[in-house]
Amino acid sequence: EKPVITRDYDLGFKKLVRYCGSKAVGSPEIFLCKTKVSDGTATFPLARKERGKSSSRFAFHTSLKKRAAFTLAEVLITLGIIGVVAAMTMPSLIANYQKKETLSKLKKTYSIFSQVVKQAELNEGETEYWDFTLSSKEFYTKYLKQYLNAGNEYIDKPLPRDMDYHTLNGGINNAAGGHEVTSNPKVFLNDGTFFTILKSSDNSYSVVVNLNGYSHPNRWGRDIFAFSVVKGKGFVPYGLYTGLISSDTGEAIGSFGDSIDRDKITGTGNSRSCNKEKDGIWCAALIMFDGWEIKEDYPW
Repeated sequence: EKPVITRDYDLGFKKLVRYCGSKAVGSPEIFLCKTKVSDGTATFPLARKERGKSSSRFAFHTSLKKRAAFTLAEVLITLGIIGVVAAMTMPSLIANYQKKETLSKLKKTYSIFSQVVKQAELNEGETEYWDFTLSSKEFYTKYLKQYLNAGNEYIDKPLPRDMDYHTLNGGINNAAGGHEVTSNPKVFLNDGTFFTILKSSDNSYSVVVNLNGYSHPNRWGRDIFAFSVVKGKGFVPYGLYTGLISSDTGEAIGSFGDSIDRDKITGTGNSRSCNKEKDGIWCAALIMFDGWEIKEDYPW
């Protein structure tokens, strides 16, 4: 027969019956409950363990697990280790990002000017027949301007702000940049790239590109690179085939020859070398020779 539980059972029994046949909160053990009814009144049930020998009336054995937690000292030590690791790795990550950004901008700029020269050749003939006796202003106006998506131009007037071109060895070489000469075309493209056109020899004009405009670092080999439009050769990295002619000796002091020699470009035999002890004006040639990569030995 089903046990009859009257309404006047104790509150303690009411609470206990909630756990009968189920896991008690906080306890891994199962309790079985029996109810004794006497004279229409329910007495407190006896609780016993399903396993084990011991039993007790209403003996609920709860064992709450201890929650694991870090001490303040452990947290501070962990944060300190994270800070040290970040300090060691962040400079390398930032440098790698800057190198990739520089390569992307440089390739884009080289492509723009290469296409400009090719478009000009379609209308004006090959560079072999271009007039290399023109001033830098005349050369820019006749052969390049109409094919460029130019923004602000400063021709026959100075730039509104000074801009020093720092060398790899810690000096300043603004002369090679040509941007301080009032008559030289100084132009900002609509993407923020800045360039100057200057006459460098009887058969070439230099195109000096500043990828960041006025923004730092304004350093040769970092964001400033030199190219040339050479008679019969087209748009090439500065130093290839020809270069700046020395007024004292008449020699092309900025040229490394008719082919790119990596040892020569990175050596210490010329002030234009892509070397931390030199100016770094030949760095565009080095990057192109290395397959548009900035190698481990690049003087970044």
